[in-house]
Parts: sequence; C-alpha cells; structure tokens
Amino acid sequence: MAVGVVVDGHARVFDYGVVSLRARVPVRPDTLFEIGSASKTFTATLASYAVVTAHMSLSEAVSRYFRSLRGTPFGDRVSLLNLVTHTPGRDTPASACRRPHPL
Repeated sequence: MAVGVVVDGHARVFDYGVVSLRARVPVRPDTLFEIGSASKTFTATLASYAVVTAHMSLSEAVSRYFRSLRGTPFGDRVSLLNLVTHTPGRDTPASACRRPHPL
C-alpha cells in the first residue's frame, strides 16, 4: 500500500508492505498498483460531491459535460443518471422495468 497525504501544500508519501508475498519485494514510491474497481468508489464520491456543491446535475445530458458528444443521440438524450445506473437508451421509467423476483 502507498498512502499520499498533502498538508499545507506539502506532499508526503508513505509506503507499506510488499508487492509480492512470494518474492517479498517491498513497496516503493515507483511501484505501480492496479486500481481495478476501486476507481468506481472515487468516481461516485467525486460525482456526489459535485452534485451536492451544485457543480453538476445528474439529470443533465451527457453532452453538457462532454462537449465532443454534442449533437449525437448518446450525448443529447442520455443523462448522467442513465450512465451511473447503466440505463442509457431506456425510454421507459424504471418502475415499468421492474419484474417480479423469480423465486
């Protein structure tokens, strides 16, 4: 694990552990880590903060924030809420898509 902390504009990095249990290679400042699904947590946290501070609205079209998508069906008809809930392209309300549990 590597932890970075910034206090009063000064950055400090602390390294802990090993890269491989088998090789016992210690973590160093230049060690590369795979972030995998952890990035979803950071993205959701930052998006939530942007919504709470009124810098972003989940009901807005994707093209408002991604200019390269302006004038495209995806950019102009899909909302940020559609993206985070994996529902782009659905024309029906979420309540109409619910099915009874198969059990």
